[in-house]
Amino acid sequence: MTLYSTPPGTKTYTVLYNTTYILGFHLATTCVILRISDAVYEQCDSSAPRTTV
Repeated sequence: MTLYSTPPGTKTYTVLYNTTYILGFHLATTCVILRISDAVYEQCDSSAPRTTV
């Protein structure tokens, strides 16, 4: 009797997929936080000239 509920490599694929998803979520959150803090920094320190990339 063969069980096809968990084929070989599926668990590894799921772990990799979840890890990539979590890392991508953290990267996106970090990007948003950096953008917000950058905007706040620009508003607070308007005397220093800044170049937008």
